[in-house]
Amino acid sequence: MTSSLDPNNPDKPTDNQPGNESDISSHKVSHILDEVLEEPEEIATRHNRHPIVVDFLLAACLLATMGAFSAGLVKMYVSHSAEQSIIQRNYPAAIGLLEGTPFPDLFSAPGSEPRELLNQARYLDAMEKLNTSSEDPAALKELEKIDASSGFFELAQETLKAHFKPSALQLQRDASKTEKTESPK
Repeated sequence: MTSSLDPNNPDKPTDNQPGNESDISSHKVSHILDEVLEEPEEIATRHNRHPIVVDFLLAACLLATMGAFSAGLVKMYVSHSAEQSIIQRNYPAAIGLLEGTPFPDLFSAPGSEPRELLNQARYLDAMEKLNTSSEDPAALKELEKIDASSGFFELAQETLKAHFKPSALQLQRDASKTEKTESPK
């Protein structure tokens, strides 16, 4: 196969032959690749380097985020299980679940935090026990454990006052304090 040359430019082949345009474009690509490959290696790698401290910082942040997310999921599961136990009137199970929960009440919706559910379960369990036996000491102990910040605290206090029997023996004496002063010598 012979190639004909352009009469105006003897180095350039004529356009009437197939494959000449691809030869020119491949030559340009080859020239670009040569320019890129001639760049020193240390210049190319210097721009892409970052300190290893950044890697450790990113790893620590990712680990903390995944830990918080996992703890949140476990907290939601425990709260949901306790709510279901309360609905099913299985108050001892709800109390057992919520007393073993080590999570704080951060980022909880009102009424669904574990402490409030625990107080609700204690109150309902105590009321069920008091309906069975009006002087059940375990029920009165459950009412005493309810936190003062809970909505069930006032109800528990009223129930405790209603079931409280004052002692037959009452102490009635004034206490006074006397101070001894030393005289200077």
